[in-house]
Amino acid sequence: MKKLSYSADELRKILDDFRHKSDTAILDVSWDASPAELKKAWKKLAEKFHPSRFDRDSLDGEREELLEMVYQEFCEAYRRLKHESQPIELIPPPDKIGTWEDPLKKS
Repeated sequence: MKKLSYSADELRKILDDFRHKSDTAILDVSWDASPAELKKAWKKLAEKFHPSRFDRDSLDGEREELLEMVYQEFCEAYRRLKHESQPIELIPPPDKIGTWEDPLKKS
């Protein structure tokens, strides 16, 4: 485990930057990034900011809380982008045409 080298002010600035950036900017990926690219970008940030990578004794309460907030911010960006990158099947495949049932239709 290593000591956290970021001050509370630096963590606040990182958090503020994340909150004013798009999800793709936070993870530093293109809008059409593949799931593998998203995961690689998340891992890169996790190596820098994952709370378990740091010696808890070196963290005061404020920096620990800020570090957790930074971590949650880029995890949420990853989650949203990962969800968006999943293909949505609006039209049934050819072998299923005519067999699709509206889930909202009452029997």
